[in-house]
Amino acid sequence: MSGEHDQSKTKYHVTDEVKNSVLCKVLMLDGTDFKVHIHKNAIGQVLFLKSCEHLSLLEKEYFSITFKEANGTKVWLQHDKPIAKQLNKLKWEFSFEVKFYPQDPCNLKEELTRYQMYLQVRVDILAGRLLCSHHANAILGGYACQSQLGDWDPNEHDQGFEYVKNLKFCPGQTDDLIEAIAEQHKDNHGMEAAEAEYRYLENVRTMSLYGVHMINARDEDHRQVSLGICADGLLVFMERIRLHRYVWAKIMKIAYKRNKFTIHVRPDSPKEPIPLVVYHLLNYKTAKRTWRLAVEHHMFFRYLFIDVFV
Repeated sequence: MSGEHDQSKTKYHVTDEVKNSVLCKVLMLDGTDFKVHIHKNAIGQVLFLKSCEHLSLLEKEYFSITFKEANGTKVWLQHDKPIAKQLNKLKWEFSFEVKFYPQDPCNLKEELTRYQMYLQVRVDILAGRLLCSHHANAILGGYACQSQLGDWDPNEHDQGFEYVKNLKFCPGQTDDLIEAIAEQHKDNHGMEAAEAEYRYLENVRTMSLYGVHMINARDEDHRQVSLGICADGLLVFMERIRLHRYVWAKIMKIAYKRNKFTIHVRPDSPKEPIPLVVYHLLNYKTAKRTWRLAVEHHMFFRYLFIDVFV
């Protein structure tokens, strides 16, 4: 019909940039989703930098991106390799996380970086990766309330602890703990949010499992243990009790072969043989990923130590 436009014949021009892009969803530490289009052949660094830019984050080096395999295994995205090859047909869904936990997060230069660290540690406690006593959870919960809610106000918050009940602090939190947290919150009156987060980190950094990436393994006696990778070095736990600590300065070599993960420890005397410690991991893939994470930590914290003291 004259004067009418047939929309079925309309051709929409799609740019190459749109055709070749993929929508990524990144779960940030504050629980929000960051969505961004990137090229389908982009390497991990592209997504990482866009996530940092989204946060206006300057101290990027402590953070990275993870994704989960179909079986739920968390995998660190490699920054120098194409994302598509690493995902292997998985959804382009990721999480922004702390990878290298500094020994003293309170010494970080930027307040925003400390805030991200604070959020990460809260996630770690809520997920049960970082265990705290009742007393520690009460103190930390009080700081978390101060950061999130501001000063306790009798006109806004009742005399009890109902106003805190909807907040999540740790697994299996009880009414007794919530009541203790509410009392701690009252004691923090007048404290700025940044100071509450600073004090939260100040308390957490002394905990034995702070900043430790744990991997299930078996020792040479076939006992179930956990390998811990952190700023100090490599740790070995059995039922959350630390059995061994291999500091980076004492480690000469880290290697893997098949599902075996080996640590070559520097002997106390040059005349002594080099001690070799062997752990058996789930499979070859787990051993390789554990080795890579350990090597990255070794490089990161040894260089950081040199930068600080040279």
